[in-house]
Amino acid sequence: MTSAPALDSEYDDSAFPLVLVRPARIVTDDQNAAFLAALARPLLRRERYAMVVDATRLDAGTAPQRRKLADWIREHRALGRLYVLGTGVVMPSPVVRGALTAVLWLQPATAPVSVTSTMAEAERWAVERLVAAGLPVPARYR
Repeated sequence: MTSAPALDSEYDDSAFPLVLVRPARIVTDDQNAAFLAALARPLLRRERYAMVVDATRLDAGTAPQRRKLADWIREHRALGRLYVLGTGVVMPSPVVRGALTAVLWLQPATAPVSVTSTMAEAERWAVERLVAAGLPVPARYR
């Protein structure tokens, strides 16, 4: 997993086509930009994948940060439709779930999104997307 201090987002594609992104507790616009950059990394591979976003340490962010996420979804819509099989989001906080709902209302996701309360649930859901698409399931998820 590529990681820096706990304030930074983590990105792990070692089990591709399953990708894990663990955003920082986004406080600054720079951290928000780093999170969006991490979301874009697997799209650059031009291969289908499923993603798990571990948002357990994420706060709701500011309105401009939520707008940037909605803009990011819109800007990456074409690639998302081609390559993203789905995103499992671990989000135990009702406040943060509400923020995600607002973002997805502004800009619907290009692939299915499942919000779960545990990492195991999100990983299981993402693996199901891989199986349904006929893609290999990484060994550690079998």
